[in-house]
Amino acid sequence: MPAGVHVYDAVEQKEICSIFLICNTQDVFKIPSSIDFEVGAALAESYATALLGLSRRALLKEGQVVLVTGAAGGLGLAAVDVAANVYKAKVIGVCSTEDKATLVRDKGAWAALTYDLKDLLKTVKEVSKGNGVSVMFDTVGGEVFEKSIKCVGHEGKVVVAGFASRQAPKIVTSTLLTETYTLMGVCLNQYRKADPEIYSRHGADVPPLQQTNCGVRYASFKAAVLEKPDTPLKIENLSVKKAKKGQVRVRVRACGVNSPDILISKGEWDREIKYPFIPGFEICGEVLEIGSNVQEISKGDRVIALGKDNFSGFAEECIIPQEFEWEVVLDAVDMCEQGLLKPYVSHTYKLEKVNEALKLLTERKAVGKVVIQMD
Repeated sequence: MPAGVHVYDAVEQKEICSIFLICNTQDVFKIPSSIDFEVGAALAESYATALLGLSRRALLKEGQVVLVTGAAGGLGLAAVDVAANVYKAKVIGVCSTEDKATLVRDKGAWAALTYDLKDLLKTVKEVSKGNGVSVMFDTVGGEVFEKSIKCVGHEGKVVVAGFASRQAPKIVTSTLLTETYTLMGVCLNQYRKADPEIYSRHGADVPPLQQTNCGVRYASFKAAVLEKPDTPLKIENLSVKKAKKGQVRVRVRACGVNSPDILISKGEWDREIKYPFIPGFEICGEVLEIGSNVQEISKGDRVIALGKDNFSGFAEECIIPQEFEWEVVLDAVDMCEQGLLKPYVSHTYKLEKVNEALKLLTERKAVGKVVIQMD
């Protein structure tokens, strides 16, 4: 493999939090340049394990019903993603909170539930037409495993992929006889040792998932969130979402502070606002991803965007409808200056670096609006 090729490493290392790392060649897999590095960093173990467990061990088929426990975790989300978007299975995700259930549905799950056995059994019965699930992919263990296994149907397959609860479930082996399901485990590192060919094949199969509807992205980004009017902004980590039809995902380099941001922060905006809310109606940055039907804008383009609705620009990245976005053709224009290209009314805003921002405006003779640099 030549120098300069983009790669990801599939095996847990003790010294990964470093600039340089020496890896075994069997653990290194090439990724196309279209996959961001932060995406590649999230691919390795979770997606390779999900592929092994669902395709090789469970022999998953299109249209089957799959139950995933711990569905909002890294491995659980990968299993939901692969089952729903690659194998077109009907996926039921089980997780601890309703907020997490929403994330699981966004990944493609047909249904997502919290850990309530009655609701779980009822939903499984409805989705499977009384037959139970064909595959159970368990990442939790413990009591969750013991409850969820009651949903497995005749000749179903139970894949043990993790123990997030740190509790081994109590398994009554006689149920394997009476319920006729198959219990099996999957461990990526065990395949690395015992069957390097299968290990390498599934590791290499992960990057092409980007070419399907499989959203192999778990990287998070920081955003300044307004929970309610007249409260300080809170920095939170949010999960990245893929750009949909007609949308563009942008890495925000600078964001203007204008009248809607001020009024919304005070609760004085004349439109209904749903909180929590991320301010930022005017941004500039670089295109990370384009959705379908997007024309005249490509990945890597420098763009500015101005909109009538919320862009959530007070963040490291945001998703914008294409019609509110324009490519910047003047490479000499600084990113902060680009954030000032649209003449909005000036405002004073309580920000940590407001003096630096105002100094920048004065020196560059811009339109008099504060800009936050997001780098």
